[in-house]
Amino acid sequence: MRKYVITILICLFMISSVVAGATVVVDKEKNIFNLENGTVSINIPVGSYEIVSTADGNEIFIENFGRNLIPGKPNLPSKIFSIAIPPGAEIVDVNYETYNSYVLPGKFNIIPVSLPRVVSVENTEIYQKELEKYNENNNEVYGNNNPYPSSVVELVRRAGFRSYNLADVRVNPFTYYPTSKELVYHSEIKVDVSYAFPEGFSYGEIVADNSEIVKKNAEKIIYNYEQTKNWYPEYKGDRDKKRR
Repeated sequence: MRKYVITILICLFMISSVVAGATVVVDKEKNIFNLENGTVSINIPVGSYEIVSTADGNEIFIENFGRNLIPGKPNLPSKIFSIAIPPGAEIVDVNYETYNSYVLPGKFNIIPVSLPRVVSVENTEIYQKELEKYNENNNEVYGNNNPYPSSVVELVRRAGFRSYNLADVRVNPFTYYPTSKELVYHSEIKVDVSYAFPEGFSYGEIVADNSEIVKKNAEKIIYNYEQTKNWYPEYKGDRDKKRR
C-alpha cells in the first residue's frame, strides 16, 4: 500500500522565547523579588510536522510531541509543558493566543485512537466496557463538526518538582473538524499563566533546593527554567557533598 508523506517545515522561530510577568521585580543584591500577583507568558513555536496517509486514514507527527491517547477520539499530536510560576503563588487562570494559524489544503481522515492493547477479548466484561467507551467517544467527536480538541491549550494540573511551583498545560497544535475533514495548524502558541499569592504569604517561607543535581533535572523539566533563577534564595555550600 502506498503511503503519501507530506512534510512542511516551519522556520518561524528556531529558539523558543520566555516573557516574564511584569509584576515580578527582582532585587539582585538581596536575591529577592516582590510578592505581587502577575502573569508568566511563554511562546511555543511548534516547528515541523509530517502527515502520513495510509489505508486507514491520516496520521500526524511532530518531533518531540506525544499524543493525548483517548480511545475513539482523533489521534493528534499533543504535549504537556511544565511552566514555573513563583514559589508560593497559586494558579488563577490559563489563557492563550495563537499566531500564524491556517487551514491546511485538502481533506483529512484523522485516525481515531485505538483500544488499549491490554484489553483482551478473552475478558469479555472488561472488553465490552472499553468498547462501549470507545464507541461513545467516537460518536461524540466524529458525529459532528465541532472542533477537536475544543481548546488549543488546557490546564492539566497544578504540579511541582522539589521546591519548584509548576503549572502543567497541554498544548494541541492541530484542530480537527471531523465532518468537513478540515485541519487547522497553529504554528505558534502563546500561553499566559496568571497567578496570585495567598494572603499572608511571605518571602521567608520560600525554601530553595538548588543543588546541582536538582538544578540539572529542573532544567530538563521546566520550560521557563531560566526565569526561575530569580525567584529563590541562593543556597550557600554544596549540599551533595554533605550527604556523602
